[in-house]
Amino acid sequence: MLTQIICLFFKILGPNELAEHHPLLNTADLHGGVFVPADAVADQSAICKVLSNLAEAGGAKYVTDCKFENLLTENGRVAAVDTSLGIINCQFFVNCAGMVSQKLQ
Repeated sequence: MLTQIICLFFKILGPNELAEHHPLLNTADLHGGVFVPADAVADQSAICKVLSNLAEAGGAKYVTDCKFENLLTENGRVAAVDTSLGIINCQFFVNCAGMVSQKLQ
């Protein structure tokens, strides 16, 4: 049964119901939880834009129209990225390749 308070629909779940919604959740020490069907619904494009703006405001630089060639490592960490535009040295490297991220080796 879904309940509504202040336009928020939710359902109180017991440990077994929580496990049905989230099979990887350890429910051994839980007495229950709250399920909100509309929770975590967001516009992915808007989230990416906001995160991009915040990163740029914090000093991040985005390079477009540039083909990845290889990762250059030092002491087991990424030190630079070899690209079609040359080598980009980096203090931090964020792999945003999604499903093909494992191919970046």
